[in-house]
Amino acid sequence: GCGYKRTLESITVATMPDKTNYLEGKDVLDTSGGTITLRYDDESTGIIDIVANMVSGFDNGVVGPQMLTVTYSGKTTTYPVQITAKSLVSVAVTTKPSKLTYFEDEPFDANGMIVTAYYNNGTSDVVTEYSVNSGTTTRGNKTITVSYAGKTDSFDVTIQYVVVFKNWDGTILSTKTYHYGEEITAPANPNKAADNTYSYAFAGWDNEVVNCTGDATYTATYTPIYIDYTITFKNWDGSILDSDQYHYNDTVTPPIATPTKPEDSTYKYVFKGWDSEIVKVIGNKIYTAIYNAIKKIVEITSNVFKIQGNLIGKVDAGTSVNSFVSKLSQGENVKVYKGNTQVLGNTAVGTGMEVKLMDIMNSVKD
Repeated sequence: GCGYKRTLESITVATMPDKTNYLEGKDVLDTSGGTITLRYDDESTGIIDIVANMVSGFDNGVVGPQMLTVTYSGKTTTYPVQITAKSLVSVAVTTKPSKLTYFEDEPFDANGMIVTAYYNNGTSDVVTEYSVNSGTTTRGNKTITVSYAGKTDSFDVTIQYVVVFKNWDGTILSTKTYHYGEEITAPANPNKAADNTYSYAFAGWDNEVVNCTGDATYTATYTPIYIDYTITFKNWDGSILDSDQYHYNDTVTPPIATPTKPEDSTYKYVFKGWDSEIVKVIGNKIYTAIYNAIKKIVEITSNVFKIQGNLIGKVDAGTSVNSFVSKLSQGENVKVYKGNTQVLGNTAVGTGMEVKLMDIMNSVKD
């Protein structure tokens, strides 16, 4: 037996490694428990462990079955393994969006939000193909739920509310935003301009102003207060005959008693009416009594004719009415009649005619 050396003819897997199922992207090759049988040309055999540097073809990044090659002293054999796809464990909003305050019913804005998916192999990915659901608002907060591949995460955004105060005519007095539960501050008490009939006193808001629970509008209310107008009736000398309070468009009642004005040495006075027409109330008003002045006639004298009692004599025949009355002291206040007919102009006066004294209203004086 000098110098014979056996030759390795083949290798085969004697026992499979304990681990033949690997998780995508995580598990590394593990040949523990695996052995190969060595067969020689002299029909002798041997068993050795499979070690990692004998194995090629392993790639945990490729999902599915893989056939690994074991190489030893130029001989090869194979055994199968399975690469199992990683599975999603959870999803999380790792960066919240830039906008976290909204008005009610304002669309959600995902700008700036980062959503990360976590897998059972310890890896993670930033994902964008997620869906968003906005829940209902509770006490000023709204829950935003992010869903991806059956996993969810959520966070809250704050809802801000608009509170408007209006005047009676709808004009906006103030508009402010509040968060749930905040105390609402009303503006300064507004005004309502008076009209012809009423002035108006601010009576408060149409609803009690309470801490914010949602969008709200408050409208000013007012109490109408009658405007009193003074209607005064005065006499010629400014003395007050009557003064009463009225409301707009009321009918004015003048004094019952007829006003009077004392006569003087030249005239006596008869109430004529008021200085302006009495109309329904449109404001404060003073009415002043006015009078007709009637000149007093004491007596008729003449430097031409003879006047004795109720008779006038020494009137030349053919004297005209105009000439006749011009020679009487009260000529401007007399008229000449024959019966019930006035005699005028150049008609000659004669026996049986009457001279009548007239007042300022052209009525025959007593």
